[in-house]
Amino acid sequence: SFSPLAFLLALLVTVPVHAAGNLLNTYYDFRNGVDGDKSSDLTLVKGKLSPDAVFAAAISAIVVSAIAMVPALRFWPLARAVLVALFLCGVA
Repeated sequence: SFSPLAFLLALLVTVPVHAAGNLLNTYYDFRNGVDGDKSSDLTLVKGKLSPDAVFAAAISAIVVSAIAMVPALRFWPLARAVLVALFLCGVA
């Protein structure tokens, strides 16, 4: 049966870690010179955000995801492998 709490916790684990992956990609592409004037992501190239701000946002998103995973793992032990895999895949 559908559990709104399980759904919310799953979102709080997966969405921030996905966002962190995107932010880290942006950060490292810029840092390594991959992003330029013709890149699809110009956030750092055009100075809309600083590299430090993007990196801090990525780390913050990972922390939010990790915190949300604690109750999810506690209340749904069968979902442990799935949630841990989603978290680790998002971080990698």
